[in-house]
Amino acid sequence: MFGDKKLGSIPLPQVLAGCAWLCLAVLVFVGLSPLPRAEAGAVGPRAFPSGLAVSLIVLSVLYIFQSRKQEGIKVFDGEGRDIFKMFLLIFLSLSAAFFWEELGAFPVLLIFCVAELRWIEDYAWKKVIGLSVLFTAGVWLVFTKALGLNLPLGILLRFFS
Repeated sequence: MFGDKKLGSIPLPQVLAGCAWLCLAVLVFVGLSPLPRAEAGAVGPRAFPSGLAVSLIVLSVLYIFQSRKQEGIKVFDGEGRDIFKMFLLIFLSLSAAFFWEELGAFPVLLIFCVAELRWIEDYAWKKVIGLSVLFTAGVWLVFTKALGLNLPLGILLRFFS
């Protein structure tokens, strides 16, 4: 669709992708405005999102800069199954974000892993269950034990309280 068009020496799809990521970084910066500033010598609630936004800006600029010598990509130039998988992954990601607090991190990660590995990557059920449980438990342990961050329990609160 846009694969052969260029904006200067940069293919148009790469420019559009870079600009989309730059817009996301700007949205993150705009979302930081209601957060309180950190006290002197402390890390405040703005630290991680602002670091993420700066990283997005730097990576977007690098992406656009490196795209100068690349050929344009073909948008939706694949099999129908590949496009379906792409939209399924987008739907799963948005669903995971939407249900993160309500269902809790553990069930959301488990459901996301099972769906991604089984229906997008086409792994066998035995491997799907093992990898999903291992990944979910690993993420849970890293965030709760190593980093000391409490992930939302969601529906698990009913069982553990």
